[in-house]
Amino acid sequence: MRHELKRKQTADTDCTKRIRVEKLNLPALRRLFETRMQEDFPEVELKPFPKMRELYETGHYLPLAIRDNSENHDLLAYALFAREKAEEGHHYLLDYFAVKESERGSGIGTDFLREMEAHIDDAETILGEIEDPDHAADDEEEAVRVRRRAFYLRNGVRETRVRAEVCGMNYRILEAGGATPHSPAEIRHILDRFYRRFFPEKMYREEVNVHIA
Repeated sequence: MRHELKRKQTADTDCTKRIRVEKLNLPALRRLFETRMQEDFPEVELKPFPKMRELYETGHYLPLAIRDNSENHDLLAYALFAREKAEEGHHYLLDYFAVKESERGSGIGTDFLREMEAHIDDAETILGEIEDPDHAADDEEEAVRVRRRAFYLRNGVRETRVRAEVCGMNYRILEAGGATPHSPAEIRHILDRFYRRFFPEKMYREEVNVHIA
């Protein structure tokens, strides 16, 4: 889950809740990419917008805005999911997830993870990538990655035995959703489908390695 540091598509109308979640249209996704995402993620981690647009237009991308449920509807966070057809419903991969700087530590991320499946009610599974603490450059970076892993596990996301090396980055793969966890072999196959859609064949062969630890 790229994280700076997936269904009801209608906004949540329960005014007692802190957040409301809504699907972004393509122009809104472009604005998000050109503004907030440039601040939240290193350039090297951002897909080119034409690839995002292609995924969106072919039904393989679900961008969600997480807004304040008060009158001003401020954008508190966003979660962008890639989507692949499953036997029943879809597989989802949390591609980008970022919380507004002033809201970090306020529980927005926790609120969203607790409601995530309600807004992606056709999910057979939801996968995510976290940077592997075992491959951190130093103790400080390792501590950040360990805290990030703990955050997801604390909120009901399961760690799998699947690992991925993508363009020089090492990820552990997490799973949420679904009544029955998938086997590592199944998760490896699902994740491989996402990466094959993201990357040209030559780049996929040279830069992507998905394996079971």
